[in-house]
Amino acid sequence: MDAMGTDLAPAISSVDSMVLEDEYYVMVRTVATGGAYFLDVIESAAPAFFEMAEDLGVTAAKFEVMEYSESNAGDIEHMISWTTEDGTTGIYMNGNTDEVDIRATLDDLRGYLEEEEQPALPGADTDFGADLDVFQGEWATEYSKVIVNGNTFNVVHLDIFNENVVESVFTYYFVYDEAGALVVVDDVGRRYCMAAVDEAGRLVCEHESELLGTKTYEKVSDNTVVPEVTKDPTIGMTEWDVYQSTWGFPKDRNKTTTAYGVSEQWVYDKGYIYFEDGKVTAIQEK
Repeated sequence: MDAMGTDLAPAISSVDSMVLEDEYYVMVRTVATGGAYFLDVIESAAPAFFEMAEDLGVTAAKFEVMEYSESNAGDIEHMISWTTEDGTTGIYMNGNTDEVDIRATLDDLRGYLEEEEQPALPGADTDFGADLDVFQGEWATEYSKVIVNGNTFNVVHLDIFNENVVESVFTYYFVYDEAGALVVVDDVGRRYCMAAVDEAGRLVCEHESELLGTKTYEKVSDNTVVPEVTKDPTIGMTEWDVYQSTWGFPKDRNKTTTAYGVSEQWVYDKGYIYFEDGKVTAIQEK
């Protein structure tokens, strides 16, 4: 994240690592990869990745960046595989089709991606005047929230057993339809709902889907900060990170102090988390 700089870091949703069949993987997930982000991830992270591997004495074999379909179908629309140690050239593929170019440069990639039209986010350039003022803030039902920030309509789903755990966040956008009415659409312009604030001051969302029907949200605050999805505990987390994870606060804590440092065992219904000097070293699930 440090290598990617302050402009790109806010787009990162998680950094994970794992060992599979004696190979070590580092996975960086971003909120959005299309357009500038897709190139920035490569340009700023690939060289740093290979340099760090060299410093650690690790042989880095590959650096891959994959962009998944906007429809969330799981299809890979673009893939870039860096196999050289300098992090400046690689292989560009268009989805799962044949290779487009071998040892492409960053300039080549920029050319490929600029040729493909990147749709603007709905409503990004629209002047809404004061039409959205009444929507700004945080609205809630028992296990879900809507946070309106500018022209973004963010649906936040909470864990039914722990409302402090954010399971998912879906972002939609206000636009005007052909008749000039305010509607909420997804990032490719498909209608999600017709939104309005009724006489009682409640947010009413009439969905296109009969399954979702009409949902009514009560205003709970003027907060417009959209939360991130709550992470599962992982190796290397601090105590504060674990507090904010899906496991939350432990039922009990067992602390051991030796000449070599301080270790702790945190006890949960679902298992145990072990710390050495304030960092997670092991996670045991029941």
